[in-house]
Amino acid sequence: MPSRSALTAYRGFAGVAVVLAFLVLGPAAVLAHASLVTSDPANGTTLAASPVTITATFAEAFDTTRSSMQLLGPDGATVAANGPSTASTAASMTIAGFGTLGAGTYSVQWTTITPNDNGIERGTFTFTVAAATSSANAA
Repeated sequence: MPSRSALTAYRGFAGVAVVLAFLVLGPAAVLAHASLVTSDPANGTTLAASPVTITATFAEAFDTTRSSMQLLGPDGATVAANGPSTASTAASMTIAGFGTLGAGTYSVQWTTITPNDNGIERGTFTFTVAAATSSANAA
């Protein structure tokens, strides 16, 4: 039978191991959500012309049936949203088919829900379409 001091030392070691496991695994679980990695157009970009598509890429695959992305115009009204996906999970979303955007600042709001833990992430990125300029030809 182990001595009392050996049992106490074992319990102390087990306690430290549990704390270390939480310190190591805790942040990994937080980082496992599908947060935004890149967007096209990039956040804060000013474009000379309207984009044809808007794409957002995320850190992890998300459930396409429960995740969404929408384009909001300068007035805050919804201009377009991502369409249905053929895959059940994906790591990116695209909005297309919205036509030519006029000058102004646009917002893209997104929500991702991961299939393995139902982790929800939300965010917004913006871009600006510059006003078209015309140059007069000298006579």
